[in-house]
Amino acid sequence: MAHTYASLLEGFSRREFPPVVVAAGAETYFIDALCDRLEATALTEEEKSFNASILYGRDVSAADVISEARRFPLMADRVLVVVREAQNLRDFEALSAYFKNPNPSTVLFLAFMGKTPDKRREGYKSLLANHHAYIEAVPLNEGQAKAWIRSESTRRVLKIEDTAISLLYESVGTDLTRLAHELDKLAVALGEGAMVTPVEVEKHVGISREFNNLELIRALVNKDPNRAYRIADGLSKQTKSTPLPMTLGFLYATFGKALVYGSLRPLGSAAAGAAMGQKNPYALKDYEAICAKYPQAKLVRIVRYLREADLAFKGVRTGGATTDELLRELLFKILV
Repeated sequence: MAHTYASLLEGFSRREFPPVVVAAGAETYFIDALCDRLEATALTEEEKSFNASILYGRDVSAADVISEARRFPLMADRVLVVVREAQNLRDFEALSAYFKNPNPSTVLFLAFMGKTPDKRREGYKSLLANHHAYIEAVPLNEGQAKAWIRSESTRRVLKIEDTAISLLYESVGTDLTRLAHELDKLAVALGEGAMVTPVEVEKHVGISREFNNLELIRALVNKDPNRAYRIADGLSKQTKSTPLPMTLGFLYATFGKALVYGSLRPLGSAAAGAAMGQKNPYALKDYEAICAKYPQAKLVRIVRYLREADLAFKGVRTGGATTDELLRELLFKILV
């Protein structure tokens, strides 16, 4: 049976546990969520005292892990062995023998935080060959992150407007751990059944109502240089909540998609959105507004300016300019 993140969560809730689970990858939120659900369901609080072992990869060897996994449960149905930061386990390959013959009364969970096992080596191959659960947690793209925000809002018994989702996403990005924290804050502040609007996001998440990336896009769509520069100055003073590379990424995503939308525009808005896989009507309105103000040839140049700015932000050919100056120069090129 192929395991997925969702199927493992559901299985843990039903107290169904594979003997070996490896969760790895860059999106550590999913790894933590699996680990938390496993620790909450595998054993009762009374059973944990004698039957749960929480190890850290940097502190143990494969022999230590196997020793813990081979022991028998005491007054419980199973032993739980969790290896956190398993990417620091220097001799991971030595677990291959255990993967071939795991203890049926043990659940072994290995969490590779931010990394994955070397897929060319025996440890990973043995893991798959013996049909153990392997989950690779990858970061979500924009569409997936926004869908996740909506589903997590629903799980917290909140309603959320599309514009609030966009504002939350453009402020936090795809950091699911932080997004979950901000949604928890909104749930506590607003209560069950509340509607989350951009105003509520600005109030409780700490986003400046004037100085955020959505307002910068609006200023550019309206070709309002004074407002655009004022917002840029405001963003440069709040780089902790709105890092300038995030602003650049937001501009690139918006104008890049507007360029694609413009090429599909003759098909009509709905057909163009369907071809792009974009179902959000608010996003389509933004692309339509951009295309109305900026011809395709200009959008092509804007995307090039954004690529050049990305290199400059990374220190390539900056000419000694600061990031604030680079952002203002980029806005000038877009607006002229």
